[in-house]
Amino acid sequence: MKDNKAMPQLPTNPKNIAELDEVKAAGLRLRCARLALGLTAKDLCTILDVQQNTFSQWENGARAPSWYVMARLSKTYMVTLDWIYAANPSGMPSDLMRRTLMQWAELTSSKNNNNYDYEDTEI
Repeated sequence: MKDNKAMPQLPTNPKNIAELDEVKAAGLRLRCARLALGLTAKDLCTILDVQQNTFSQWENGARAPSWYVMARLSKTYMVTLDWIYAANPSGMPSDLMRRTLMQWAELTSSKNNNNYDYEDTEI
């Protein structure tokens, strides 16, 4: 059964994408996927067997997400590595892709002056 809802698009405004370095962008995409899955950071840390501090650094763009752990995320929840590392959501199931892109749009438009410092997020 085809879903006729319009698919949200990634923002194209340079302030939303180009100014983010790749590590921060990957962290933001990881956060969007987690929120789209309806998981807390603590839940996902437990599921992926990752320390909360490490996961927080990934989501906040302080460190690049581990390929190995992201592969487990991909296998378990169908969040593609292409989404996390290259902003290409096309391999994900359509409902997850839609929810993830909606989270992206919300997160990139809701911070003042495109300030992507997410240290205030509780785990």
